[in-house]
Amino acid sequence: MKDLYESFLGLLDILPSIERDIFMMYYLWGFSQSEISSFLGLSQPTICYRLQKGLERLKFRCHLPIFQDEELKTKLLEKVESENAEIAFWFVKTTSQSTVAQKFGYSQGFVRYRIYKMIGEFGEGGEGYLAFLLEYVSKNLNVSKDLARVSLEEK
Repeated sequence: MKDLYESFLGLLDILPSIERDIFMMYYLWGFSQSEISSFLGLSQPTICYRLQKGLERLKFRCHLPIFQDEELKTKLLEKVESENAEIAFWFVKTTSQSTVAQKFGYSQGFVRYRIYKMIGEFGEGGEGYLAFLLEYVSKNLNVSKDLARVSLEEK
């Protein structure tokens, strides 16, 4: 049982810190959403949303191809400069462009730009697996989703 618990905690490491904290408070320590809301100073709907997004992120991550961290880093470093390799690695590992942006002090747009650029480079360079992995993560996180803005005439 201890191994299962430690595996679960390891899986939680992929979540952005706020989602991880909320997830642990709710699922591991048994706090109610209202209690978490009061403690963190966030609204109850925000707590509910973060729990939902955390669960979606964990489910999605469990469906990604299995890879060893060092193996993925090595493959990335063989193809791109170290900064881009780190961005790509953490993007796949955390499935969160905002977490990657925070980690490296970049904007989310910059992270997204680098990911798109690498997808193109990997696709052209015959690195289908790496391109697939980055594209799969970005599409499933709506990173590549175009926002449809409503014009004033449509209102």
